[in-house]
Amino acid sequence: MFVTITRISLLVTVIFLLGCSPKPKVHHEQLLVFGTIVDIKLWGVEEKKAQQVISQLRKDFEFMHRTWHAWNSGSLSRTNFFIASGKPLTGGPPSVIPLIKRSSELYRISGGLFNPAIGQLIELW
Repeated sequence: MFVTITRISLLVTVIFLLGCSPKPKVHHEQLLVFGTIVDIKLWGVEEKKAQQVISQLRKDFEFMHRTWHAWNSGSLSRTNFFIASGKPLTGGPPSVIPLIKRSSELYRISGGLFNPAIGQLIELW
C-alpha cells in the first residue's frame, strides 16, 4: 500500500512539474512553393539553429521548384520531353532520378490512383 501511494505521489509530482515548465518557443515561416503555401513550425529549437534549418529548407524547396517544374525549362521538363517523344533517355538528370523512381513506386502501389504525369492536363487547364 505504501509503495502504491509513493508511486502515485511521484506521478502527481512529475505531472505537476511538467505542467509548470515554460512552453517552448515556436519558430514559424511560410514559403510559397509549387503554387502552394508550405508552413514550417519548429518547437524547442534555438533561434540560430531554427534560422539555419529554415534557410536550408527554403534553398531545397527553391531548387526543387526550379528543377522539377513541370513545364518551365529544367531537369524535369527535359526528362518529360524525352519520355513524351519516345526518345531514349540514358541516365537522366541526377536530381530527377529519385523523383521518378519514387513516383513510379507510388503509381504502382496505388494501382494507378497516384499519377504524377499530369503535365499535359495542367497545361490544358
